[in-house]
Amino acid sequence: MVKGTVFSMIAKIDRVWGISEKRGEASSAREELFYEVKDFILGGSYTKYKNADEVFKYAFLKSTEAEEKTGVDKGAVDMARKRISDQALKIIGEEVFDVLETGDENSVRAYLKNFKNISANFQAKGILPFELIRYINGKSDMSKSFDISDCKRELALLYRLKTTKLTEYADAGNVVVE
Repeated sequence: MVKGTVFSMIAKIDRVWGISEKRGEASSAREELFYEVKDFILGGSYTKYKNADEVFKYAFLKSTEAEEKTGVDKGAVDMARKRISDQALKIIGEEVFDVLETGDENSVRAYLKNFKNISANFQAKGILPFELIRYINGKSDMSKSFDISDCKRELALLYRLKTTKLTEYADAGNVVVE
């Protein structure tokens, strides 16, 4: 269960495990997952909040310190952090923080593999509609692997279509999403 925002959870896990202090040393799966989650959250590809960059810039300061730096009221800072945090949690799930905090090496490795798939979909921001990405994630079986050449037809279609065209097809009911 997440107590606070994703920003406070990242700071807590970093303090507990001392991950930032070990940067550059041989990393464990926990450290790799930590940085994947942190980079995803601070990358902001999941939010359309117009002032997200400011929120990320001061994410790890106390609200009062962020208020001093930005001139934005502490309440507004807290509300923006909460809004962005909620958006991130809808995508990555609360369990990632449980895995980071208390998971054994095997559960951390398994979650890391799944998380890389989730974050890869959002690195392609604007290419596919969010609803389609969510549908694909729901149907994905991460235990199977395949050769990229098996997707030639699908990749060719995606190459020819722009996001707006894909959205038009989906809105018109031409793309069946179960």
